[in-house]
Amino acid sequence: MFYRIEKGKVLNKKSDWIDRTKEKLKNLPEVFWKMLHTACQSTMEHYLLDLNAAVARADNFFYLVSSAGFIKNLCSMLFILNRRFEPSGRKLFESVLELPRKPDNFRGRFESFLRQAPELTPVRKREVAELLAKSVIAMD
Repeated sequence: MFYRIEKGKVLNKKSDWIDRTKEKLKNLPEVFWKMLHTACQSTMEHYLLDLNAAVARADNFFYLVSSAGFIKNLCSMLFILNRRFEPSGRKLFESVLELPRKPDNFRGRFESFLRQAPELTPVRKREVAELLAKSVIAMD
């Protein structure tokens, strides 16, 4: 929602509400970002635990759901750490790679986690997910 307010094109401007809101979004207090960070990190860690459980049980559906939740929250963490609002899912991949602050080796690990290849088993992807999570958490 904030991304759309910040970046969206106004089609029918009836008041200055959008302009005032955009100004407020430029000056959000640090506590706002800290609260988002805390909630998002907790959720990301929860999905990582679910991912571990899915791999241990060889549960393909739970693995897929956990992977999606993990990668979405990992991206959210990076946007929060960069003090930016995240776009919709359609633009998420390219936008996260363009962020100025990312962990070392992020792109390679991120793309490995997303890539479908026989050598990237669920166990290996879980290991990559753990490396991604640790590297993003260490940025704070």
